[in-house]
Amino acid sequence: MKRFTISIFFISFFFFACSESNSSSANESEKENSEPQESVLETFTDERDGQEYKYIKIGNQTWMAENLNYETEDSYCYDDASANCEKYGRLYAWELALEVCPDYWHLPSKIEFELLMKNVGGEGIVGQMLKSKADWYTIRGNGTDDFKFSAFPAGMRNSDGSFEDISRNASFWTETESEEDEYMAYYLVLDYSVESAYLRYHYKGNARSVRCVKDNKKELLPHSHGFRDCHSTKSFKTTRPSVGNEIASVTTFHCNDKVLRQETRTSYGQV
Repeated sequence: MKRFTISIFFISFFFFACSESNSSSANESEKENSEPQESVLETFTDERDGQEYKYIKIGNQTWMAENLNYETEDSYCYDDASANCEKYGRLYAWELALEVCPDYWHLPSKIEFELLMKNVGGEGIVGQMLKSKADWYTIRGNGTDDFKFSAFPAGMRNSDGSFEDISRNASFWTETESEEDEYMAYYLVLDYSVESAYLRYHYKGNARSVRCVKDNKKELLPHSHGFRDCHSTKSFKTTRPSVGNEIASVTTFHCNDKVLRQETRTSYGQV
């Protein structure tokens, strides 16, 4: 009986040691996966107004590293102060946000934001990883900005014309509509009080920040077909084929009396 007891103790100890080793390895692996690789900021110029924007690659996605500041009718500066547009970018209602990104860029879908969250370590720490290092409501509310995404607390504009949450909150529209209510769409929100981030939906008439993501496939320009003096509009839809997810971007070029339509499909793995 004594020998049996000792054997059980030895086996238990061996199992515990192995479990500790495996758990430690798993934790180290998870930590390595969430640690940012060296990120290099680059810039491009929006040909519509000459503004220059920083952008950064995170995983296989290329994101603008600052909020869009393209002035259109029915876009807003927080508190109607131009200095806030210079610092935080403009605020757009959802319908306008769908069309306001520069050529070769688009308003991200809910799926694309979910992939971003996964690439920076998961929902529980994504806010801390993506928030800017300054300008949040408290020092503890600032982020580490490990991936140089630089999410600033730009606040929002309600459909009644009131503004709220500057320094406390950053929210970015997605192109994805709510399944529950046709008058609502999803957005990503980061808050000064938590290290996490989450996707929720609310009324399309509220104005929020826009953070564009680059198209994965280069679209054909109409001048390659001999057309000139064109302007374009974009629309997006999300489909769910049997494997992975797919974003379909439909670009319509209006060239005098001619209309060209091009659909680009970009596939992503399961998120």
